[in-house]
Amino acid sequence: MMTKYKLYFCVMGRNNAKNIKTHNDKLHKAQDKEKAKKAVRAEQLKAIVKKFNDNKNS
Repeated sequence: MMTKYKLYFCVMGRNNAKNIKTHNDKLHKAQDKEKAKKAVRAEQLKAIVKKFNDNKNS
């Protein structure tokens, strides 16, 4: 029976230092990507607001 949901299994069979480090590295990399995206969106919003205010004042 096929389901539309994907099943994700934890790859870490044992909680050894190497597996924990690998997991944390992946987690931090994903968090850094989200943080970078948020910063880019904030910069774009600032540019849009500045352009709007300049046009409004002119």
